[in-house]
Amino acid sequence: MSAQTPVPSLLRGFFEDYLAAQRDVSQNTIYAYRDACKLFLRFAARHRGRQLIRLQLADLGVDTVLAFLTYLESDRKNSAATRNCRLVAIHRFFAYVADQDPRHAELCRRVLDIPLKKTTSNSMTYLDQNEVKTLLAVPSARHRLGLRDRALLTLLYNTGARATEIVQLNIKDLRLDTPIQVRILGKGRKERVCPLWQETADALRAYLHQRADETYVELASAILLTTRLTDTTTRRGTSRLHIIPGST
Repeated sequence: MSAQTPVPSLLRGFFEDYLAAQRDVSQNTIYAYRDACKLFLRFAARHRGRQLIRLQLADLGVDTVLAFLTYLESDRKNSAATRNCRLVAIHRFFAYVADQDPRHAELCRRVLDIPLKKTTSNSMTYLDQNEVKTLLAVPSARHRLGLRDRALLTLLYNTGARATEIVQLNIKDLRLDTPIQVRILGKGRKERVCPLWQETADALRAYLHQRADETYVELASAILLTTRLTDTTTRRGTSRLHIIPGST
């Protein structure tokens, strides 16, 4: 491997061999790194006046990376936090390259020495208990989507889990008899078991009961929370629920 090594071959090894096979990182992490690399490579191709598929490792040095970070903040108006996320992906790629061929250690070291920017942490906002009760009372128990939304919101409140973790649950992850609990797969593929309240179990039972006529619901691997068309609910979908109001 030399500085003239085509970048596409490095990327294939980074994503397929290193991230997926060796490190076994989550699919969400791979997607995040993919998006960061895609932005970086498109910028580098313009910056160096090359076709993207003709980029060489030498085209991606510290000057190009610094110019890319400036582009993110000045042209794309990205926050420091977003800029840092892109830089972390680039750091991970160059760490992989350095490990594959130490002859590029100096080029990689200069990129890896680019620091993350300091960011400010905003105070976390939250709903008080009465506000949560009001929210949970909104979905109508007379409609299928209302039952799903009530189960989703109650499960989020009970577990404190990330939306991504909740929408990836399968029915087999639930235990609705004593002890009532749910098995959640979190970041880094770390599994945890969370106890469920009786109210949460009741909401889940009501939702699953009206799906009893669907043959796929009997499968252990069936998705717990689905859309109107029985597709998996997405994290983005949970942020814009079309809640059907009604009395309980």
